[in-house]
Amino acid sequence: MDGYVSKTAFAKIYGCAQSYVTKLKDLNRLVLSDDGKMVNVEESLRLIEATGDLSKSGVRERWDAYRNSKDGAADLFTAAPAMEPPPADPVPAPASPRRSGAGDATSSAYHLARTEKEQIDAQLKKIELLKLQGQIAEVAPILRAVHDTHAAARSALLQMPDRLAQMLAPETDPLRVHELLRLECERVCEVMLREIQRLRERAKVEAGS
Repeated sequence: MDGYVSKTAFAKIYGCAQSYVTKLKDLNRLVLSDDGKMVNVEESLRLIEATGDLSKSGVRERWDAYRNSKDGAADLFTAAPAMEPPPADPVPAPASPRRSGAGDATSSAYHLARTEKEQIDAQLKKIELLKLQGQIAEVAPILRAVHDTHAAARSALLQMPDRLAQMLAPETDPLRVHELLRLECERVCEVMLREIQRLRERAKVEAGS
């Protein structure tokens, strides 16, 4: 990872004990990698300088050497023994700035997906409650029932000409013709009612299974 070193290596670069690096991390004065295991040297040194008092010239000199040399990190590892930690600052350190990039994008996407999932779960629970209360119903079974009822009624209606042709041909009384037509219409309605009742019974069986 370009620009990043381990905490042990950063302690050598900064010229302090590793325990002080841990203290800097706890004070949010280090810029860490997404997993928190590596330290961004350039940004961390800049943050420490901005939030503290680098009164020890050795620290300034080592930082200047690091910034002025591409291989500064390797040279610093073999430099003089680690110095004592710089004095703690009386002013509370601000929160470490987060690095923009893949980490932030991943975190934002995760929180967005989690929020959407929670919203979907809440909507599903509401739908289940409304179904139990009988306020809503599934569309597919209703469409199937309408289709089956329509098919039964259509079949009964198409049978009317065959059933009534010979019955009405010899009739000359309009009242008798009207009565025969009314009876045939009632027969078609009964076919539709029986089909609806059959579908209702089937829905009860499917709901209980």
